Amino acid sequence: MILLLLPGVALGEARKSVLLVFDEDKDFPGLAIINRSLRETFRSELKSDVEFYSESLNLSQFRDPRYEPALRDAFRQKYAGTRLDLIVAVMGPSLDFLLRYGDALFPGTPIVFCGVDPSDLARRTAGPHVTGVVVKRPFGAGPRGA
Repeated sequence: MILLLLPGVALGEARKSVLLVFDEDKDFPGLAIINRSLRETFRSELKSDVEFYSESLNLSQFRDPRYEPALRDAFRQKYAGTRLDLIVAVMGPSLDFLLRYGDALFPGTPIVFCGVDPSDLARRTAGPHVTGVVVKRPFGAGPRGA
């Protein structure tokens, strides 16, 4: 399991703080399933109290080029003085945001990504504190007559 491979995220220690970062609204049906599954897995695997922080970037709703820097500044203020043990980037756009701003916002905090296609991963440059699980999405031709 990935959690076992990350420095500073050992089983059975004191309360852990995990930030879940979603590219869109975490209540969207697919993301809600991932959110619930991640929380259940962390609680089960860490065998300790886990404090979750959760952010929905809503990137498709706000396309103004000033949005991401404003979001970065909001994260800086919101999480100032908060110690995080791990950040989970759910989907590629969340990973992109964290690759751009994560080191400045959360220096040295390990990042685990999920929901990123292997073909998309090749264009990203991740540091040694970033790891994750790729997902191959085979897209078919769709239903006949569509």
